[in-house]
Amino acid sequence: PITSDVVSQYSLSVNQGAYIPTVSQNGGQDTVMAGSPADKAGVQPGDIITEVDGTAVNQGTSLTSILDKHQVGDRVSVTIVRGGKTMNIDVTLGAAPSS
Repeated sequence: PITSDVVSQYSLSVNQGAYIPTVSQNGGQDTVMAGSPADKAGVQPGDIITEVDGTAVNQGTSLTSILDKHQVGDRVSVTIVRGGKTMNIDVTLGAAPSS
């Protein structure tokens, strides 16, 4: 979840949600994996995920805890903030990549 330090560090327009860092902010590593469900749905580095199926992502409810309530193949509505604009996208959940 976004903390006040993250808001300050990256000059974010919202103070709650799950921030997807840009490649340069993430030490040169991709933050949205090519071909992943997030990529296919249009999630981009720099986006802030603020809700999943109407449940707010915040200090008390992490993105992971919300997604853990769903199954692979479920379709969820995700609210994101991109460049100060709020939009909704539909995402079909996939399996987490193995490490």
